[in-house]
Amino acid sequence: MKVLTKTTKIENFGKIYNNVVRPTLMGLTLLAFGGLYAGAASAQASNVYITPDGGGSGVCTSNTHPPSWFNNSGNWGTASTQIGPGTVVHLCGSFNDSTANDTLLNFQGSGTPGHSITLLFESGATLTNSNYWNDYSGAILSDGKTNITVDGGTNGLIQNTGNGSGRPNQHDTKGLVIRNCSANCVIKNLHVDNLYVHIPGTSSSQQGEDGPGPNGTATGMACDACSNFIIGPGNEAHDDFVGIEFNWLNISATNGEIYGNTVSRNNWGILAAGISGGVNGLKIHDNDISDAFPWDDWADGNHHNGIFVFEVGPGSTISNLLQYNNYVHGDMGDICTAGLNHATAFIFNDYNGGTWVAPLLFNNVLVNTNPNCGPANGMLTVVSTSGSGGIYNNTFTGRGAAINVTGTLVIKNNIFSIVDLGISNLNGTIAASDYNLFYGLTGANQAPSAVMVDHNSSIKFYNDIPQWISSSGFDTHASTANPNLTPSFQIGSGSGAVTGTNLSSLGIAALNVDRAGNPRPASGSWNQGAYQGGSTSGSTAPTPPTNLTVVVH
Repeated sequence: MKVLTKTTKIENFGKIYNNVVRPTLMGLTLLAFGGLYAGAASAQASNVYITPDGGGSGVCTSNTHPPSWFNNSGNWGTASTQIGPGTVVHLCGSFNDSTANDTLLNFQGSGTPGHSITLLFESGATLTNSNYWNDYSGAILSDGKTNITVDGGTNGLIQNTGNGSGRPNQHDTKGLVIRNCSANCVIKNLHVDNLYVHIPGTSSSQQGEDGPGPNGTATGMACDACSNFIIGPGNEAHDDFVGIEFNWLNISATNGEIYGNTVSRNNWGILAAGISGGVNGLKIHDNDISDAFPWDDWADGNHHNGIFVFEVGPGSTISNLLQYNNYVHGDMGDICTAGLNHATAFIFNDYNGGTWVAPLLFNNVLVNTNPNCGPANGMLTVVSTSGSGGIYNNTFTGRGAAINVTGTLVIKNNIFSIVDLGISNLNGTIAASDYNLFYGLTGANQAPSAVMVDHNSSIKFYNDIPQWISSSGFDTHASTANPNLTPSFQIGSGSGAVTGTNLSSLGIAALNVDRAGNPRPASGSWNQGAYQGGSTSGSTAPTPPTNLTVVVH
């Protein structure tokens, strides 16, 4: 007999933590001086141009300087030739670096509210290390500064070309690092690709490696120990270990937003984690995350997650967490073992003893395209230890369990279409479950062919939806009709997903519109799933990532 069990996946976090906090005193000192220019007169340069050799390149033809000029604190201030609040620093040309573990650019000062310092990649600007960028500072570092924007422009790119499986180096590395930013740090429109190209393990003779170095990490872009920050829109990260990272470390962070990004071919697409303190008001929404299978290894050392939020022990509190409008899809793990693959979850909120205050997850579309197996825990694995969290109007389809819950959750208006198992109550209380649509649940890989499982006290298996309704008392308004999902997972003609309940009384503004931005009715019934009937835009086929590296195996 096999049932779903909770598999805590916190490997590699120790390395992430150590690589972030080792110069703590230095970071605090920089933070103290981060407001150096806040009260200064604003006579600084409006535009500064950085080129590989300080000469003219592209649109950078006047006031040009090499990277070393940017890194000199004497060139930051309020004089007319210095970088200060409101300055736009333009990057032009191809910056090629062959020094392993190097950092190219290091911010030396802060902007002020309404007058950020912007580092702008002009069209075609690239930062390439033929070995690997620094494992602590990345190619670009801002530490202890505020009111900073890094804008990739049209196609700004940071990459390694010599790091990964079968390449000259297998090393920890980072692309862009912002650290100890208390306000108004923004990363947008930036591509960070191929920091570590991993060849997947496919057999006992071709096992694949755990990752960079011994249990190491390669992170595309990070905002660590940050508050009041934004990562997005328009960022892309592929073929890294972690695509996008927010690590609150030991602070009590507030009001972060990660949205509008495209992440693929990473072990963890988006990571948010910390040791103590916690985060209040984190929003992760409208991201496109896909295809973790390149990080398969035969020994199952890499556990894949699309969105991964977790705390390490009881010291952290996660409150007002919103995860919505995300599209997590594709092959998140190709190797199947006993009917499960190396993905833990598509969205994984991992409980390790901290406090989770009523997270809300809605309008997400989770699609598993692996025809042979699904994630080990469930597509959506979620916890709420204080108050009732909410799982509303999500769409699930493909192999595996759809929802795995710990704590107290309300589950309404979701579409479960041709999944192995609908809801697995691991160790919690389902406060309410109703108005969901269950279509084509197979019971595959669940003993004994269960479509629902309750692990509390003694394990209970529910073999079909009528039994679930009659025995559990839940979902008395459930539907088993065909939702007729379109190729973009919207509601097609003749859909049965039209019997949901109106949730506008919850007062969740982002839930009152569907994933495509169409308003849901203020009165009357809603449809189930991420899209309200009549949606005309939304989750079409994702824009293909650029700068991909072909790996033959």
